[in-house]
Amino acid sequence: MVIMVFTGFLNCVALFIAAVFHSTHSSEDSSWLVNGTFLHNESAELPQGNLNISFSDSNGTNLHLPDIAKVKKWQCPNIANTKSLECGCDIPHTLRCSSDVHGLEALTNILRASPFKVSLLDCTLRNVTFLSRPRVFENLTLHGLVISSGEMKRIHKLTLAGLNRSLQALGFPSNNFAIMPTNAISYLTSLERFDISNNRVEVLSASDFQTLGNLTYLDLSDNLISKMSNETFSNLKSLKTLKLGGNRLGDHPVNFQAFRLCYNLRELNIRSNVITGSLTPSTLPKLKNLEILNLERNLIRSVQKEAFDGFVNLKSLHLSHNQIDVLQDHAFYNLKRLEFLDLSYNGIVAVSNASLQHLTYLKTLDLTHNFLRALTSDLISPLPSLESLMLGGNDISIIVKCALDDANNLVELSLDENPLACDCSIHYFTEWLRTSKITTNNFSNALCATPPHLEGAPLSEVGPEFLLCDADDFEDDNVTTPDQTETIHHTKSLANTRDFSERIFLSDLHFSSDYGLILTWTVNLQDDYTCDAMFVYKEENSSEILIDDSMIHCERERINGENTINVIVPNSYTLLLEERYRFCLVLISQKNLDPELEIGCSNVTKLQTNEQSIKFGKGILERKPNTSLEIQTIEEKESIETNSKIDDEDSKSMQRKNPVYGLCGNINNYLPGIYLGATIATISLFLWGISKIRRISICSSISSTRCFQNPAGPTMDHERGSGYSKLQASTTL
Repeated sequence: MVIMVFTGFLNCVALFIAAVFHSTHSSEDSSWLVNGTFLHNESAELPQGNLNISFSDSNGTNLHLPDIAKVKKWQCPNIANTKSLECGCDIPHTLRCSSDVHGLEALTNILRASPFKVSLLDCTLRNVTFLSRPRVFENLTLHGLVISSGEMKRIHKLTLAGLNRSLQALGFPSNNFAIMPTNAISYLTSLERFDISNNRVEVLSASDFQTLGNLTYLDLSDNLISKMSNETFSNLKSLKTLKLGGNRLGDHPVNFQAFRLCYNLRELNIRSNVITGSLTPSTLPKLKNLEILNLERNLIRSVQKEAFDGFVNLKSLHLSHNQIDVLQDHAFYNLKRLEFLDLSYNGIVAVSNASLQHLTYLKTLDLTHNFLRALTSDLISPLPSLESLMLGGNDISIIVKCALDDANNLVELSLDENPLACDCSIHYFTEWLRTSKITTNNFSNALCATPPHLEGAPLSEVGPEFLLCDADDFEDDNVTTPDQTETIHHTKSLANTRDFSERIFLSDLHFSSDYGLILTWTVNLQDDYTCDAMFVYKEENSSEILIDDSMIHCERERINGENTINVIVPNSYTLLLEERYRFCLVLISQKNLDPELEIGCSNVTKLQTNEQSIKFGKGILERKPNTSLEIQTIEEKESIETNSKIDDEDSKSMQRKNPVYGLCGNINNYLPGIYLGATIATISLFLWGISKIRRISICSSISSTRCFQNPAGPTMDHERGSGYSKLQASTTL
C-alpha cells in the first residue's frame, strides 16, 4: 500500500512538472500599451491558481495531499502604504503612478525588490521642472516609460542610464521642453517609439535623432516647430509614422524637404501647420511608400494638376477644414490606390469629371459642408469603386437625372442638411434609390425643402405621386432646373459662364407680321455685351425639352432709364398657342479678353390670345394670377384702316392650319377696297425693304449700338458653334 501511494505521488509530481514546463513554453507573447500604443514583450504569464493533487487507494477511497506547488498569476506591486505615491494597475504588467520627485525614487526601489516585473511605467510627476536624479531607473527592466508633469523643462543626461538595452518606447508628452532632450535619449539605441508631443519645441536640428536608428514611430505634434534641418530625419531609415501636426512648418515651406530622406515612411501627419496657397507637385517631396497623408486644418486654397504625382501608394488622403474652392483637372493624378478622400469643410462649388479621374479604387469620398449646388454624373462616373459618398451640409437642391447610374457599388449616401427640391425633377433619383443597395436608415436625414407642403419631409418617405411640377412650381424654378444647371456646367470648358437671370429678364413680348414673335429683355449689366444665342424650351409632360438654339441678332434701346434688347425669336412659326415655353438669352460680355457667357432665362410662358379680339396685331404682355405670360392681340392702326371685316369661319380655319399666324384673318373676305389697300401695302413694303437694306449697309460700315456686331469674328463663331452643339447635347429636360 505504501509503495502504491509513493508511486502515485511520484507520478503526480512528474505530471505537474511537465504541465508547468508546457505552459511556460507554449504561452503566447503578451502586449502592453504605451500611451495608447501596444508594446511587445516575450515574457509569458504563469498558470493561475493553486494546483491540488488527488488520488485513490485500492479500495477507491479518495486521498488528498496538501498543495505541493503554488503558482501565482502576475500581481500589481503593493505600493498602497507608501507615502506620496498613488499607483494602480489597470492593465497587466502596467503600473500607473502619481507622485512628486521624491516619490519617484521610492517607487523605483519598490519595483527593484518586487517579484512581479513591470513592463510599462506611466508616471505623472507633480511640481517637477527638472528631473535631476541620475540612474534613477537603473537595474529595472522596463520596455516602456512615460513621464509627464506639465512643467518639466529639462532632464539629466544620465537619468535614463541603465535602460538602454530594454527600453523600446519612451514618452515625454505634455511637458514644457523648449529643445529636444538629445543628451538624455542619445544612448537609447533600442528605442523604437518616441513621443514628445504637446511641448514647446521650436527647432529640430540635424543631431536630434542621429543615434536613434531603430525608431519606427515619432510623435512631435502640438509643439511650436517652425524650422527643421534638411538632415533631421536622415538616419531614421526605419521610420514609418511621423506626426508633426499642430506646428508652424508652413511658415518656412523649405521644411518639407526634410521628409525626402524618410524612404520607408507610411504615415505623415502635418495637420494644422499654416500651410497656405496651392498644393502643387513641388509642395511635398515624393514619398512613394506613403499610405496615409493628413493635411487637414491648414489654409490650402486649391489642389493643382498632379499635386500628388509622387505618392503612388497613397491609400488615405485628408484635406478637410481647408479653404479649397478649386480642384484642377487631374488634381489626383497617379493616386491609383487611393481608397479614402476627405474634402469636407472646404469651399468647393463644383467638381468636374476630370478632377476626380484616376481614382479608380476610391471607396469613400467625403464632401460634407461645401457649397455644392447639384449632384451630377461628373461626381460619380470617374469613381467605379465608390462605396460611401457623404454630401451633407451643402446647398444641393438638384439631383440630375441619371447622376447615379454608374454608382453600382454605392452602399452609403448622405444628403442631410441640403435644400432638396422634392418635385418631378427628383423623381428619377427616388426610383434609383429604391433599387439601390442603400438602406432607408442610411438615408433618413435627407429632407425636402421645397415645395412648401413637403418642407421637412424625409425624401425616402415621399411617394412618387407627390413629386409633381405644377404650373406654380415651373414659375418658381426659373433656371434652377436640373439640366439647365448641367448645361451651364458643361459650357465652362468654353468660357466663363454666369447665371444672370435676375439681371437679364423678359419684360415684354409681341407679335409682328413682318418678323414673328419679338421678345423685349431688360438688361441690368455694367459690362459691354453683344447678343449670342437664343434657347427655346417647350414644356411636355412635366418636363422641358430644348426645341431650338440659334444665333441671333438684337437691337439695344434705352427705355425709361433701363437698357433693353429686342430679339426676334428664330423659327417662331413653330410655336403653338396654348403651349408653354421658356426662353433663354445668352449674351457675351466684352469686359475681359476672355469672353464670358451671361445667361438669363424667363419663367415658363404660356402663349394665349385675347378671346375678345383674335385679329392679327401687336402683342401685349399681360400677367395673370398664375403668372404665365400671355399674347393678347389688338388691331393695329394700319389694319383697322384696311381690314374692317373678317370672316370668322375662315379665320378659325386658318388658325387650325397655323395657330400663331392664324391670328390673321382670311384676306379673301376683306372689303372690295382691299385691292387698293394691297397696292398701297405693296409699295410701302417695297420702300421699307429699301430702307432696311440701306440700314444694313450702314451698319456694316459704321459701329452702332443698335446693330448686331460679332467682335470675335469667324473664329469666335466657330468655337461658339461647337460649344453650343455640346450644350444642346447635354440638355434633356
